[in-house]
Amino acid sequence: MDALFFLSNGQILVEKHFFGSHENRGDLRSSVREVSLGVSAVSSRHSASGGPSKRMAATATQSSADAATSAASTSPTSGGTSVATIAPVIKGPHNTHIVWMTTPTSLVIAAVLGTHSMDPTECLAFLRELLRSCAAYLTNTGSLVQLTPAVITQHFATVLQLVEEQCDAGLPFRTHMNHLTSFIPPPSIANRLWSGLSGASSVASTLQESSVPWRRGGVQYSRNEVKFDLVEMIDVTVSPTGSLAKPAIRGKLVCKCRLSGEPELTVALNTPAIVCDMAMHPCVRVKVWEQTKTLSFLPPDGDTVIAEFRIDRTVRPALPLYVNPRVVFEEAASRLKVELQVGTKFLQQASFVGKVTLSMQLPHETVSTTLSADAGSVNVDLHSGKCVWTVGRLEPAKSPILSGFIILRSGTPKPAKMPLVHVRFECEKFSASGLKVSTVSVAHASYTKLFKGYRSVTQAGSVLVESTASLTGGGAGMRVGSPTTGTT
Repeated sequence: MDALFFLSNGQILVEKHFFGSHENRGDLRSSVREVSLGVSAVSSRHSASGGPSKRMAATATQSSADAATSAASTSPTSGGTSVATIAPVIKGPHNTHIVWMTTPTSLVIAAVLGTHSMDPTECLAFLRELLRSCAAYLTNTGSLVQLTPAVITQHFATVLQLVEEQCDAGLPFRTHMNHLTSFIPPPSIANRLWSGLSGASSVASTLQESSVPWRRGGVQYSRNEVKFDLVEMIDVTVSPTGSLAKPAIRGKLVCKCRLSGEPELTVALNTPAIVCDMAMHPCVRVKVWEQTKTLSFLPPDGDTVIAEFRIDRTVRPALPLYVNPRVVFEEAASRLKVELQVGTKFLQQASFVGKVTLSMQLPHETVSTTLSADAGSVNVDLHSGKCVWTVGRLEPAKSPILSGFIILRSGTPKPAKMPLVHVRFECEKFSASGLKVSTVSVAHASYTKLFKGYRSVTQAGSVLVESTASLTGGGAGMRVGSPTTGTT
């Protein structure tokens, strides 16, 4: 990597050069400014058109830096160009390439790669980690939504220190947050006041080195505890007959470690045979997993995703709720009669289904709606053509119902496809696949008191409930996933 820039609307906020001659820096600045201006123009146009937000970067490639501004000036047929139309790798001046990434606040981070620099995909991964570390240091929630250009300007010195620590001689060096906090204390009012009065640097004066890069040295807690969250996400489509089409379960194991010293953890699963395509954190010993199917590691301090995996497709997911959509097309009145019921399968309060949200994409011919529910809130946006029903927590003794009419333009024929119901939920103390953490062992550390905890969490990844397209005027509608059949 030859240079790194933070920009907003064509203005350079932070600039760091590792290689390259001084004569070429003016051309590099002009090129990255064009990229930033192109992103700002595209984002402004897309926001004005009311379109949905797009992903941070694209996968296409273009051949010149002018592609950024040309993409912004192109008028697409869809009503707005997205940031995704600007290539993430652009050819720059003097045999260089510009790799860039943006945030929801239109903050652009751009890296200039020379002839013998790193691979662009590796550079994109580094830029993503750099943005995450900046968000963790400079915002209260660690979210990229709060990482605005004003925040970068306010904490200019901290951002420059993060760049210098994470990139040594143009190559990624120290990217783990636990290691960074040992060298650069997170900014606070007291730190800024002391630095302003004394003129001292905010770099830590006494460093406690760790034996591993993902854990800071000298960790001490008055209360030692370690907790694990086994999170499973369900992807499934429910057909009009109630059968599950293409069911899939993705999972991750999150470790919340608050342990002093350098403990060794061993985690055993009850049915490791159903776990496939395991992607592990660098702290996990791969050979131990291959030989014993247990996770052995020296954990990072704080909250960390230890492993991500996929459940074998032979395992059918168990869903904690049911959805009963009923749609009738009334041809004489040019409208759809909708009745949507949702309920939990749990009869006791030990486990509960929360954060339940159901959404439908309305037909293009929709003029108005009279949809209402006996629980939660209903939000209908005719501009985006979406109806969102926020239910919240489901109680065992109650099954909320949404009902009403979707009014179509006069003379509209029977829709070829009825609305799909997108279901979102989160259920604690429930495992869709039956996978659980059986034991957690702590070695090489002695604690007076040690608290260990584990919970299962099941979430909806992409859960869709199809409506039948064979309805006629006055038809009986369709019913999917009743409490007795237990499909959804």
